[in-house]
Formats: sequence, C-alpha cells, structure tokens
Amino acid sequence: MKNRFLIITICTFVHLQSCTTSVVPLRGKYQEGSVKSKIEKPFESVWESVIDLIAETGVSVKMIDKASGLIIADIASFSGLLSFEESRGDLANPKAHIVIERLNSDFPNSANKYDATAIWNMRVKPLSGNVTVVSVNLHSIRVDKALLPLRGKSTGNFEKWLIDGIFEGVE
Repeated sequence: MKNRFLIITICTFVHLQSCTTSVVPLRGKYQEGSVKSKIEKPFESVWESVIDLIAETGVSVKMIDKASGLIIADIASFSGLLSFEESRGDLANPKAHIVIERLNSDFPNSANKYDATAIWNMRVKPLSGNVTVVSVNLHSIRVDKALLPLRGKSTGNFEKWLIDGIFEGVE
C-alpha cells in the first residue's frame, strides 16, 4: 500500500512538472555593445545625414549634442520586429531587430504576440578630416505581455539599418 501511494505521488509530481511553463534561454550569439562603421566623409556631411535620417524616420529623440556627436533616443517600440530562436538557435525571423527568449509553450513563429521596447544611442565622431566613425548601440531591451520575465538581445540588424541609412544620405 505504501509503495502504491509513493508511485502515485511520484507520477503526479512528474506530470505536474511537465505542465509547468518555463523560459527557454537564448542559444545563439548576438550583438554585444555598439556596431561601428567608418565613413570616409567629413564629420559635417555625416552629421547632416544623421539629422536627415532622424527627421525622415520620425524617431523620437531625447538628446542631440553636435559638440560631442551624441544622440540618445527616447524609448522606442520594436513590436513586429521580434524573433524567437528555432531549435538549433537560428533566428525564426532573420530580419528581426530583437531576439527574445520564449516560453516552452510558444511556437517559433509567434514572437509578435509580445511587445518590446529599447533605447538606442549613436555617437558620430571625427577621426580625421575625411574619416568619421558612427557607433550605434541598442540597449535597455524590455519585453512586455509575457507571463514570465523574458530577456531580449539585439540581433545587430537595427544598428546596421541605421548605419546603412546614414551611408545612403552622405553626400
């Protein structure tokens, strides 16, 4: 009788454990720190391109300081630009700007049911008369609408998109 009770207790415990929601951590390697790019143009030309890009995209900016070359954006929404990882650690959406952990009950293509916000900053710095370095950093990523806290990381796509936009606008 005691053995039967013990077996039933163990089976019940194992069954309940299998129903528990848990976070599946990220496996892949993602952007750490800034994405930097050298542009072989003078600071003034690059700075103008940066300001034009900000004006054209309508992004909300908290601070612009030309003297230091620093731009800090307000909190930005990245809804619709999220991805989970597939089982091998690859992005389900290779164009996503942010990869997020998932719950064990989530399907790989359902990341867009979540919202994510982040802050980005940019530094435009002259190296020499005709060379300017642009650094973009996406940070303070927050995932909303999740049952459990989920972490997110930059895929590097957002930073590259901004830098590409600056390159295209430089005269």
